Amino acid sequence: MPTGVAAGMTVVYFVHSLTQLNPQLWHILGHPHVMVSADDAARNPPRSVKLLRGLDVIVDSGGYRLISRGRLPSPEKVIEIQQLLADEVGAKPVALDTPVPNPLKADDADFRAANEATANNARLWTRVFGDHFIYPLHAHTPSQLSDALQKLRRTAPTVEAIGLGSLAPLARYQPAKALRLIHYARVHIDKRIHVFGAGNSLLAALAHTRLADTADTSSPLQDARYGLTRHPETLAMALTAPRQTPGRPRATPQEIAARCNCPACRASPEALAEWGRQGVLARTIHNAYQLLEILENPEKTLQLLSRRPQLARELHHIYVAMTQHHTRLRL
Repeated sequence: MPTGVAAGMTVVYFVHSLTQLNPQLWHILGHPHVMVSADDAARNPPRSVKLLRGLDVIVDSGGYRLISRGRLPSPEKVIEIQQLLADEVGAKPVALDTPVPNPLKADDADFRAANEATANNARLWTRVFGDHFIYPLHAHTPSQLSDALQKLRRTAPTVEAIGLGSLAPLARYQPAKALRLIHYARVHIDKRIHVFGAGNSLLAALAHTRLADTADTSSPLQDARYGLTRHPETLAMALTAPRQTPGRPRATPQEIAARCNCPACRASPEALAEWGRQGVLARTIHNAYQLLEILENPEKTLQLLSRRPQLARELHHIYVAMTQHHTRLRL
């Protein structure tokens, strides 16, 4: 059993759509860690292979997105494109999972059903990929996670990595609870841990604690679509595009660019205020750059976490627990 934090830094994978508007951050920022969706890649497999070659890629099943649109994904088609990307670019596949509908209101039976359906698919993934895939688990409580782990141990006991799913809404509204669950997973799971759909604050907590090995995020793009730009000094999300968003602080592109050295701010800071293609691209580049700056700087990480007092308190509790554990080991 693991006795503390994961070794090394939490590696962040930026979610990239192969079919929709978003910048190629690996070219622009030199960040080679990318998550793509199997259904996106399947629309043009040769182009997908060419674009992703040389990168560190996780290829998600796309199950959540397809099911949310009322489409039932085909495990065989998901495996086909994942196998191609695994062979051609060394991508890490994610088993097709069944998401929990409305996870903040779901009960134990809902999580149990989602994990049972995921286990059925995972049996097929083990026949194709052996242990070399990410097995998604869905839970919001330790007991739900323990139940999911029992299924995993019967289905794919030697799988290389597990992924914690259904956490995005929890991380947004109850980030301390999400972090507490990830800590529980770190203590009880002797495998690599991936966190799906982590937001900015949760990523900061993961970077500071190293409780997860990897995590993916689409936050830079999602924030950019709402006209939001990370302020390099206050670290708040400021509204730079001229649209009414109640309760949001505002900042001019010039104020942002004067404190930032990202490619977007150096090349055309005025784009931070634009709506449409150029504005979304510029804000996404800036937000991703600033996020990486925060995650690589412990002082900035703590500054961002201080904006979420509940999360900062939970972080303190986790450190106390880890310190006590290590003290007992030395005695």
